[in-house]
Amino acid sequence: LPRNVNWHMIAGVGILGGIGFTMSILISGLAFPTAQFEVLAAKAAILAGSVTAAVLGMIYMSVICKHPAPKDE
Repeated sequence: LPRNVNWHMIAGVGILGGIGFTMSILISGLAFPTAQFEVLAAKAAILAGSVTAAVLGMIYMSVICKHPAPKDE
């Protein structure tokens, strides 16, 4: 691990990685080309998941980053 980084911070970045799944909106449009309701439901679920990941990631990181990483010497 880099200096001043711990595994809790790595986990927080993983949680924030859930925001990146908004690319799935494009894929859902390709997967359901004629079904408008399914595309709308998929977009709503994808955006809800991204917002959830953003909120949980911000809360987790704000708690974790208040405590400095232990120094390995």
